Amino acid sequence: IRLPHAGADGLPENLRDLEYILYFGRLERRKGVDTWIDALPEVLASRPSLHAVFVGEDMGVGGRGFLALARDRCGDYWPRLHFLPAMPQARLFPIIASARMVVMPSRFESFANACLEAMALGRPVVGTTGTGLAEMITDSVDGFLVPPGDATALAAKVRTAVADDALLSRVRQAAQRRASDFDLDRMVDQLVHVYEEILGRHT
Repeated sequence: IRLPHAGADGLPENLRDLEYILYFGRLERRKGVDTWIDALPEVLASRPSLHAVFVGEDMGVGGRGFLALARDRCGDYWPRLHFLPAMPQARLFPIIASARMVVMPSRFESFANACLEAMALGRPVVGTTGTGLAEMITDSVDGFLVPPGDATALAAKVRTAVADDALLSRVRQAAQRRASDFDLDRMVDQLVHVYEEILGRHT
């Protein structure tokens, strides 16, 4: 993919000066949004300054939208949740770049471009084991991993990481290096090299 480069310019006014964890993408059960909502009360209780931002189309679960589910399950923490609609990359990237962390608790995921976008912007991503996210992330090195569908593990991982500035700084730098492995120009060069080697063996 073409990896993004963006700063905080263009950040929506309601997110300025907020410390937040971000989920972006379709809001659906397959993406583990319900798991993240279940984990949020514990995470938000541990850090009074922290907010949670959701960006994406709300697909709902069980006939209800995730916004309504979050309002019910997060109780007194509801004012610290922010739901924004799906938006073009030019508006989304500044929101990613200003997040303290990004959560992607998918139950199923193949090749996650969204994960690479967040990593390229230097954001630590919490992904899930047994999915395509685990092929991009090494736990506690260039991101974090938890079992899919495990709200307790997700809350514990996020709560610990978000409070550790030194850890997040190391992971941010490693995430950007890891994302660069998937840069389009680099991958094309690697593919051309493989083809040249194969052709060389048959000449």
